[in-house]
Amino acid sequence: MLTKNVKYVDAAGNPVEEELFFQLTKAEITEMEYSVKGGLSAMIQKISTTKDPGTVIAIAKELILKAYGEQYTDAKGIVRFLKNQDIRDAFAATEAYSTLFMSFVENVDEFNDFIIGIMPLDMQAEIRKAQADGVAPAIEAKGTK
Repeated sequence: MLTKNVKYVDAAGNPVEEELFFQLTKAEITEMEYSVKGGLSAMIQKISTTKDPGTVIAIAKELILKAYGEQYTDAKGIVRFLKNQDIRDAFAATEAYSTLFMSFVENVDEFNDFIIGIMPLDMQAEIRKAQADGVAPAIEAKGTK
């Protein structure tokens, strides 16, 4: 699970620092591999190679919202991570989302780290190695960063 601390100003003008939680499970990654043409890896490749900012923005939004959830402890004392459409919609309407989204638009290295960070732990080292070996795409800036 990836935790991001985001500072922003809320709708009432108050400064806020919020801890946000993101994670994709292996089941979600598998679902994306089969439901998106070319799979998640193709989405990441498209971010790396496209010159169309609209495509990058759409993919960034999809990954951020798909991975976002709320962490809580249930009655048994087990830490759970809840994700559903209501939670995603509520988050997408916040300045926290806007601030995070814009930070990724402005810093592709941070977005690359986010994508790796939302993957299951056992997949993260494999992805970083594949990127270093040139087998998997790393997100690179197109023009200015």
